[in-house]
Amino acid sequence: MLPNTQEQDTLLDDIIEDTMYYRTFFGNESSYYEERRERLLAGSSTVFNPYAFFLGFFWMAYRKMYVEILVLAAVTTIIECLIYFAFEIDNPSVDRVVNLVWAIIVGLYANTFYIKKATRTIEQAKEMYANTSDQLDYVEKQGGTSAIGPVIVGIVIAVIFFGLIFLEDYTTNFNY
Repeated sequence: MLPNTQEQDTLLDDIIEDTMYYRTFFGNESSYYEERRERLLAGSSTVFNPYAFFLGFFWMAYRKMYVEILVLAAVTTIIECLIYFAFEIDNPSVDRVVNLVWAIIVGLYANTFYIKKATRTIEQAKEMYANTSDQLDYVEKQGGTSAIGPVIVGIVIAVIFFGLIFLEDYTTNFNY
């Protein structure tokens, strides 16, 4: 049974409204991510993102996925600690395999996480503000891209890298 005209209008308004929110969140790349969103809604579990595969944390920072970066960094750190301390494996080949597996996982699921972030942000905006204009302003600020995010990630990675080199040098030269 087909919905009546008023129900059809309501459904059409919901689709148009959702599209407007998602376009606002995705920014300049809205057509790309809307297509990915439609594919995910149609049942595709993953859509590979080569930028996320090659750039990982930098891509996530560019897309303002800061919570996801922290979760991924924590999980990665836990797995590396398990491999190194629990299984006592200190092999660069194993590290390369683990890094490749993580890159593949990020490449496969980055779009899914990004679209879920968009959905959460849109729902938050609707809960926080009654006015559509305010909702769209919030969605626009939370979405889009950040040029400074990847720079900050690069700085953090450099600090960690050089900190570990310093720590290794310090512990090697430390006399007990």
